[in-house]
Amino acid sequence: MAKSIPHISEEYYCTHCNDYKDFLDVNTNWKCPICGNYVQIRIVIGNTIDQSCFRIPVSELSSNDIVLLHRNTDFNEILGIRNSGDKVFLNIKGYGSVKMNKDDTILKLNGGWYH
Repeated sequence: MAKSIPHISEEYYCTHCNDYKDFLDVNTNWKCPICGNYVQIRIVIGNTIDQSCFRIPVSELSSNDIVLLHRNTDFNEILGIRNSGDKVFLNIKGYGSVKMNKDDTILKLNGGWYH
């Protein structure tokens, strides 16, 4: 699985265990080492409200999901997904098409951060 570059403001929290996690505990698969659930990732972009994301494999995305493509950009909506062997083509609103490996990871918006 390709490792995405962490956003500069990331914090990791497991809602199931109600506990903050260290980067080294979660960076292999972005799941809690205790319960196995994806950890919520807190990020801050510019002057926006703190956001809650999950870092998931591209293969788990769906149309209408909102993702962060690069460290310091805005979130973008996925309009469509096309699978082609071990690659995935994401059609992203306002961005165009992006080709990624199915096991690459990406930040998917979950909502606002409330912890």
